[in-house]
Amino acid sequence: MRLFLVLFLCLTSSAVSGQVSKLHSRAENGDSKAMLELSEKYLFGLGVKKSDDSSRYWADQALKTDDPEAQYLVGVRHTASAFDMTTFSKGIDLLKLSAAQDFTDASLKLSEIYRTKGTGMVTDRFFDLKLSFKYSEAAAKQGDKEALFYAGECLLAGKGCTQNDALGVKYISESASKKGYLPACLRMGDFHLSGLALGEIDPFGALEWYTYVLNHRRSNIDQRAAAQLGIHEVDRLLRQWQNMIFQAGAVLPQNTFDYHIRE
Repeated sequence: MRLFLVLFLCLTSSAVSGQVSKLHSRAENGDSKAMLELSEKYLFGLGVKKSDDSSRYWADQALKTDDPEAQYLVGVRHTASAFDMTTFSKGIDLLKLSAAQDFTDASLKLSEIYRTKGTGMVTDRFFDLKLSFKYSEAAAKQGDKEALFYAGECLLAGKGCTQNDALGVKYISESASKKGYLPACLRMGDFHLSGLALGEIDPFGALEWYTYVLNHRRSNIDQRAAAQLGIHEVDRLLRQWQNMIFQAGAVLPQNTFDYHIRE
């Protein structure tokens, strides 16, 4: 058993060494992805001796290739220094360079940074809702579901932008319909119930969205509770309509209001 373990460790060590050697070869030939992998390995000591200097060297080499992923990853590392303004600012500059090359993750990170406050750290000094919206909309236009949702909510509230209900609903609808983002699906239920989605109240459209969230395997407790509350509101609205029609003395087929919405 001990011999087997020794052989296994030797073989594993040899394989890891071979992988690192290949990464070095690719990196030295200008492969920015290999440079980033090497930087990470040296940063955490993965198959190599941990070395901050080597990690920084390969990260800097990757940045020289103008690779947006390298700019993003190094930018994120820098912005993790929440108490160091100089390093944090360098991170912001790198993220901006990456976002300018349409790297979605960079736009998302910038949007998050610019809407953060109350932390007591460096990031508070960058609080700017207009810039947060700008970068979230950039990511939204690239199809990111969370960015579509956040930008849509900003437009509905006029937060960091000029209020635009139609565009806000459009963004959230895209997040829900094409991307299946559950918070957006809940909002679509609200929009159908309030009349914002179609220009008129659509209880059964709302019911469809709420039911989707309620039955989704990835919905959390809060989302299911919100969906159940929405279904309750749909049920209450339909019963109000039913009572109004009956009070008006209308004659309708017997099964007009035969429906089952909730337990």
